[in-house]
Amino acid sequence: MYCRPLGVIAAICWAAGLTLGSAANAQNLLTDLGVATGYAINNTGQVALSSGIYSKGTVAPLPALPNQISAGPPLAINANGDAAGSATTTSGGPFATAYPAGGGAINLFAAFSGRELLQSGTATGINSGGTAVGWINTFNFSGPGAPIVGFTYSGGTLTTLSVPCSPTSSNDCSGVAWNYVYGINDSNQLVGSVNYLPGGFGATNDAYLNSSGTWTDLGPGASYAINASGQITGSLTVFAPGGLPYQQTGSYAFLYSGGATLNLGTLPGGKNSIGYALNATGQVVGSSDFTGTTATHAFFYNGVMNDLNALMSAADPLQPYVTLTSAVGINDGLLILANGVDSRTNLTHAYLIQAPFIQIAPAALSFGTEAVGGTTQSQSVTVTNGGTTAIPLGTISTSSNFSVQTNSCGASLAPSGQCTITVAFTPTVAGALTGGLTIPSAGTNYVVGLSGVAPLTATISASSATATVGKSITITWMSSPGSTCTAADDSLNPAFNGSIAPSGSVMLTEAAAGTVLYGTHCTATGTPEVDPVTSVVWTWPPVTATLTASPTTITAGQSTTLTWTTANATSCAATGGGSADGWPG
Repeated sequence: MYCRPLGVIAAICWAAGLTLGSAANAQNLLTDLGVATGYAINNTGQVALSSGIYSKGTVAPLPALPNQISAGPPLAINANGDAAGSATTTSGGPFATAYPAGGGAINLFAAFSGRELLQSGTATGINSGGTAVGWINTFNFSGPGAPIVGFTYSGGTLTTLSVPCSPTSSNDCSGVAWNYVYGINDSNQLVGSVNYLPGGFGATNDAYLNSSGTWTDLGPGASYAINASGQITGSLTVFAPGGLPYQQTGSYAFLYSGGATLNLGTLPGGKNSIGYALNATGQVVGSSDFTGTTATHAFFYNGVMNDLNALMSAADPLQPYVTLTSAVGINDGLLILANGVDSRTNLTHAYLIQAPFIQIAPAALSFGTEAVGGTTQSQSVTVTNGGTTAIPLGTISTSSNFSVQTNSCGASLAPSGQCTITVAFTPTVAGALTGGLTIPSAGTNYVVGLSGVAPLTATISASSATATVGKSITITWMSSPGSTCTAADDSLNPAFNGSIAPSGSVMLTEAAAGTVLYGTHCTATGTPEVDPVTSVVWTWPPVTATLTASPTTITAGQSTTLTWTTANATSCAATGGGSADGWPG
């Protein structure tokens, strides 16, 4: 049974069966179901629309409750064609309503006797056994309890559901709990969203699974759909670390399976996504925003998240005009129910589109750490054809810093066939690097996310550890490609300061003696900075001096000429001489 929310406090659900799309859908062409909002699809191809139940090309309006004044949409449809939703009558509502496939309409709240002054509510799901679920809004109730109450309805009996006050999250249970039940499967497992409302208002909702009275808290958000094997999809909330309470920064569609929660991500550049429905094999549909816009596109998750608009055939006459904004149902034949806008009229239509039977797993590969120029151990991606006809495959490739090592996929993949691609991380630059493995098929590029880290390395050395002032030495440095470096020495020599290439050398001379440190500061995105240093001891050159006299032998009273030369001297003083010859000083 599969579900999605309707607005803030309702949901739509559907059950599994099996149907394939029409011949048009098999070619990824849209089937226009008219100006309507789609809510649910079952495996016989029946669709719950705001205008009624679509089946085999026609739409049948829903039967009315006694004294009905406002038709409510069929929010759920099971494998037998039984529907559930809501309707408003002259006595109030909207009331949760069941629409048996054999005809008629049943007000589920007619069986409700545990609360007074009933206000409204809706049925949000129905399984193949005919058990319906939903919620009741009883704001003006008498007695203790929550104003939003989840319920199950079976065999003419409506049962309200209690909520435990011990969630695994840190929510405060001191307030009342509002419980929205969004989905039920044939094992009567329930999913939904509960709000513990500390202080009365302002708390976050928590997604949950209720299995035979055992509650599992899946984290802040909401669970909208559960299949026969207990896999769940919905949306979980991201909060700012250390921010104000309930400071939301985004959300992501998830797939809960076997006790683990997988983040399905968003379309490229998006911050928010919601999983509305999943089929028996765990393929998910929903909506996501994307780069540079708050608008949403429908997505199809088959191991990787794909924009459903990219799966429309270029030959489809509707393709230039229709934008699919959300996908709300998928059955086991991969027939997808989506809502979209026709740009010619700006009206919302419901559409059917046959998704391709290609399945890719896993959705992403993370390779850890590898040195620049190295190659990691390979990891594999499996491509599966879940259909009954061959799937064409194009040239498989990777982005830079990653490489395909082996590829058993040919030009096409046979029905029920599998092929394997192995990929390695082969970094050519330093940094936290990302990329993709692209698998083209039938005009669509399926991209598996790739990531790895190439640590930054850097060295610096001098041609000699000692040097003479006025003479030159060579400073040589090397750092990983892709890094950004600056240079500095503690003598502020202008020849080795400021921006430098990642690798290179320079000849330097200093004007004074002393120990001088030479260093580089190198960075690369996502890796620790590196600051190698080398030192050189600069010494003054040796001082030499000569002193000669001409002539060297004279008679008293005669004169001689003294001549002196020096090297590397900055000052000289004369010593010795006679008492009155004027030489010292």
